[in-house]
Amino acid sequence: MGRSKFEINLPVFFEKKTIANFNLDNKFFEFSEYFLIDDYSVNVNIVVMKKNSFWQLDADLHGTINTKCDRCSDFLKLNVKGKDRYFVKIKDKNFVNTDNVVFISHLSDVLILDDILRELLFFIIPKRRVHDKDDCNIDVIEKLNSLNKSNSNNKLLLPESLKEKFK
Repeated sequence: MGRSKFEINLPVFFEKKTIANFNLDNKFFEFSEYFLIDDYSVNVNIVVMKKNSFWQLDADLHGTINTKCDRCSDFLKLNVKGKDRYFVKIKDKNFVNTDNVVFISHLSDVLILDDILRELLFFIIPKRRVHDKDDCNIDVIEKLNSLNKSNSNNKLLLPESLKEKFK
């Protein structure tokens, strides 16, 4: 297996930092179609600082993703941003996996970020991806509402600004 291009050298000296910037695009996410995202462009800034017995990794993400609206299925461009902090520790015989803690071998001086970056992006993508109230495709919403008239419990809710148009 080839070497990852998403890796960072861990600083050796106390309170020293290593800074890196990565651009995540479609090639990074070829592994999965789970996200239902058509296109990615996300910048990630990583700062790793050496502490007494661990490294502190701060990640700052911002960018855009292209997907489809959950309400009307039209294309939707979402701006995404987020921050997270991880702690990198040397694995010992008593280590316990916990959130935001990454364990590495005592021989390692490089941290491969692939899994961390995937996790970061996964958590900044909204669970519900919809247009703003008045930007959905009105024709699609109207058609869905007409198909659901037989069962009023399943009727889609129109934004208040559009209800007058469909009375």
